[in-house]
Amino acid sequence: MEQRPKIEFETGKTYKVELLFDSPKTGKNAKGNDWYLYSVKHDGIEKNFFANDYALHNKVNQFTRGDVIEITDKYEGDNQWAHDWHVVSVGSNKPLDEQMKSRQSGTEIKIETFAAMKIASAFSKDLDELKVNTHGVLTLHQEICRDVKNERELFS
Repeated sequence: MEQRPKIEFETGKTYKVELLFDSPKTGKNAKGNDWYLYSVKHDGIEKNFFANDYALHNKVNQFTRGDVIEITDKYEGDNQWAHDWHVVSVGSNKPLDEQMKSRQSGTEIKIETFAAMKIASAFSKDLDELKVNTHGVLTLHQEICRDVKNERELFS
């Protein structure tokens, strides 16, 4: 089995990756510490990276196979072990019905997609930009819905 190249994150550099699996491989090192190995596609090449930092693992672990995310370590101090991880969704290679599988009907998906496309078309008429903007609107909608749901559960 061919070993994939490993990504070594550099501070201040953004890495756009597509997750290849729903969850990382996990294990413990000789000292008993947990490790998390993620398989991704980066610059068109399948690669791996270790998320030994719980903060990075907890952020990346919110996403699943097919999600496209950007990972940046924005730490500016002198401590080589400190990190300030920023992980954001920038797309998905999943079919729309899979992205919205929590929805109950195809009609709801069509309505939400039409609404997102209507909003996205206000920014650009270019087809490629429309796709990107539509996905961005849908992602924002999903994040807002998730936040509202979490707030309701928190204060109920």
